[in-house]
Amino acid sequence: MSPDPLPPLPPTRATPSPARCASLRNWCGSSGALVYLLDIFPTVCELAGAPPVRGIDGVSFAPVLAGKSKVARAELFLAYRGVQRAIRDERWKLIRYPQVDVTQLFDLQNDPDELHDLASDPAHAAQRQRLLERLQAAQKHYADAQPLTVPNPKPAKWTPPSAEELAKAKAAKKAEKKK
Repeated sequence: MSPDPLPPLPPTRATPSPARCASLRNWCGSSGALVYLLDIFPTVCELAGAPPVRGIDGVSFAPVLAGKSKVARAELFLAYRGVQRAIRDERWKLIRYPQVDVTQLFDLQNDPDELHDLASDPAHAAQRQRLLERLQAAQKHYADAQPLTVPNPKPAKWTPPSAEELAKAKAAKKAEKKK
């Protein structure tokens, strides 16, 4: 005989109201709204009717889900280890690779696949400068101390190893394992 099912949880402030759920029930679309994973928690809290949590970096994107707004954040700050920093807004994306002193700039409205780097195009110099300044401001906001320039950058060009070089490296690795 199976045990009795668990009783329903008593209603709390965090129980979503039927009206709140109904406003999202038919939402099956997509959005270009800029969000972080850390925005999920405050969004779920808002959808559940819980009070906002203070002292967190996440912001609710519930208004986007409900169709009341198209924007959750104006920009995103992106980082990968000590290798790259980037800033993205609705239209533009600037990526900075300090270790090799390379900057890339993409117009995501006209080039969503990021195939055409506009960083060296004089017609986009102001856009590049604006985004570099936004990148520095975002670094300061998130207490990111990674420099955007380094004293002695490495060469940006990389040549893949030849088949012979790969074979030698593989043989050396195999010999090292035998030791």
